[in-house]
Amino acid sequence: MLLKDATIAQLEAALEAAKLKNRLDEWSIPVPESGCWLWTGCTSGGYGLTSHRNKSVGAHRVSWMVHRGPIPDGAVVCHKCDTPGCINPDHLFLGSHRENMLDKIRKGRQPSNAGERHGMSKLSDADVREIRRRVWAGERQRDVAAAFGVTRGHISYITTSRGWRDVA
Repeated sequence: MLLKDATIAQLEAALEAAKLKNRLDEWSIPVPESGCWLWTGCTSGGYGLTSHRNKSVGAHRVSWMVHRGPIPDGAVVCHKCDTPGCINPDHLFLGSHRENMLDKIRKGRQPSNAGERHGMSKLSDADVREIRRRVWAGERQRDVAAAFGVTRGHISYITTSRGWRDVA
């Protein structure tokens, strides 16, 4: 009896999935405390990388495809556990790029370069506190601006809490 073309394609897909699953198992370590399966192979920014059909692919994406199925166009594979190297399919979910960014911000994982962390900043957080103290004590904004080498408008921006809001 001959196999039909569709059956051959299904068999090839199943064999490829089994090979990928074996690769995931070989290159990951389960962490009992967290439930994460940490990728031990090549990484990029903490995310596991593997190759598939001569292309680099995120290991978490391969894990999703092996365990859950295809990734729809426009979807990204996100981490519930916030561990980039985790490939446990129970810790992964599908979302849009926007949803992934909002999730990151909501969880406080979005790095900020506001305030003194900004490379062009002339002021430190301590300077901002001192500026507020001096202006609120009655010193003229023009004099405070001259002392810190910034404009009077910037002093106003700081003292009305329109800027540097993260500095208490």
